[in-house]
Amino acid sequence: MQFHLNGFQSGDPRKCKIAAERLSRDNRCDVIIIGSGPAGLILATQLSAHKEITTRVFEQKLGPLQIGQADGIACRSLEMFEAIGIADEILRESYWVNETCFWNTSEKTGRICRVDRIQDVEDDLSEFPHVILSQARVHDLLLEKMSYGPKSISPEYGSQFSHFEMTGEKDYPISAHFLKLDGQKEEVIKTRFLVGCDGARSKVRHSIGQKLSGQSTLQLWGVMDVLAVTDFPDIRLKCAIQAGDVGSLLIIPREGGYLVRLYVELGELSYGERALEKNITAEMLEKKVKEILSPYSFECLQIPWFSVYEVGQRLCDHFDNGKGTSSSCGFPNIFITGDACHTHSPKAGQGMNVSMADSFNLGWKLAAVLKKQSSKRILKTYTEERQTIAKELIDFDREIAKLFSRKTSWHRKENRFQTYFQKFGRYTAGVETCYGKSILVLSDEHQSLAVGWKIGMRFHSAPVVRLADAKRIQLGHI
Repeated sequence: MQFHLNGFQSGDPRKCKIAAERLSRDNRCDVIIIGSGPAGLILATQLSAHKEITTRVFEQKLGPLQIGQADGIACRSLEMFEAIGIADEILRESYWVNETCFWNTSEKTGRICRVDRIQDVEDDLSEFPHVILSQARVHDLLLEKMSYGPKSISPEYGSQFSHFEMTGEKDYPISAHFLKLDGQKEEVIKTRFLVGCDGARSKVRHSIGQKLSGQSTLQLWGVMDVLAVTDFPDIRLKCAIQAGDVGSLLIIPREGGYLVRLYVELGELSYGERALEKNITAEMLEKKVKEILSPYSFECLQIPWFSVYEVGQRLCDHFDNGKGTSSSCGFPNIFITGDACHTHSPKAGQGMNVSMADSFNLGWKLAAVLKKQSSKRILKTYTEERQTIAKELIDFDREIAKLFSRKTSWHRKENRFQTYFQKFGRYTAGVETCYGKSILVLSDEHQSLAVGWKIGMRFHSAPVVRLADAKRIQLGHI
């Protein structure tokens, strides 16, 4: 039993007793979230911490994610998970990416050899490591957390977003329409804010007149999780392998100590050709891996999952309806996050991490406005801050994908790929984000008064001893 703010109660202190009071399904709410991917669940989990805010999450799929594609969790994402309260579970269950190895074809022997082995995350970058954990498991933890919040939230599966209308009402200006996949009649809900976390084919994005602009490159890649028998010595380390004209391979060990994820270069597509037209099979991917890893042996005992994709970088120029005519209040009230507003390759492991950072940025602002702690003006900073970051991500992704697929040797004097990897280590860790001057971020006029604490960047935590009770804590946690 433990003392709580609301009295002396038994049970798990992490699970709020108020969670027993389930959300009433009326036709009005404060926030509607469309999509229950990582971006949608991060936002919902944040809002579930505020009992004054009513949130509903609608998901077209019939149930939670079973197998995920985005499993890399950056240092900054773990800092966000710590704030939410699920970091301990993720650290306990995940694979820790401590080092990265680089392999290349030797000019002398013609065989692949290790050319370097480096620390994956530099010292004192964050209190947390870079880890790998199934996206489905991350979803499970977020779903559990938001179900036990002061304002319990559970996704409403089998609900397809149809369209929205602007009502002209002051309090509930948006009317969202949903089709129930179980054959029930259309449901119409009025809301103050609507957030589209509904992926690259986002209907919300289309509804506010935004589109993803950019082009796919002609590079074709396969990805698979495998249970392998091999004598390749670095199979339990993150590896970037370039085998000359044979192709490139990225190895990412999975949690649990057995499976590994392999990203396999499959050559170039013809102009206008799509990945699905190639009819790539798991056996074809396995054959390619054997060719790249030769002379090391490699056998797949099991392939529980594989997929094929083409590299593409696309971006919206605005992440809300602030520039359109659908917001009558002068401030944005419809937003898009994650893949709905930016898409790119998975090479640098940034997709899920940047998507969750979008929602983390938006979540506290929505809560502050709804609780009347802040002006609606802060909602304009969401696009200002996150669109700039997405543009940086697209540029970074384009360069890293190009370097990874190039045929020149990595171990020559100008090792561009490895240099680029190390140079942008802070960026891939998620801690290099710096927001420009706005109503939330001051200019750097007095930056000299806080050397090492750059204005516009996240708070860098540090271990301290709390004077009141001599407890050793991380300053960022409070």
